[in-house]
Amino acid sequence: MNQDTENFITVHGVELLVRLGCSAEERAFPQKVVFDIDLFLDFERCIKSDDIKDTVNYIPIIQGLQHTLADSEWRMIEKLSWDIAQFILGQSNDL
Repeated sequence: MNQDTENFITVHGVELLVRLGCSAEERAFPQKVVFDIDLFLDFERCIKSDDIKDTVNYIPIIQGLQHTLADSEWRMIEKLSWDIAQFILGQSNDL
């Protein structure tokens, strides 16, 4: 990445339903989890072109994350956070 054009986009207030908790009772029903995502990018291409197709579209990333998380459960929020980060990083070479 070029240091002059490296930047990030923050997506605030992402709300997802996940099965999270230490006990089976806690994980029995999905709970709303709210978090922010910082996507670090190189904006050089979109700065030069002024074209939306040259930046990262974060909506499909959030939708894919929602679909992926619906099929799993977590005991610890730290593990959930790790899995979210790994999913996002796997979505684009630009992140």
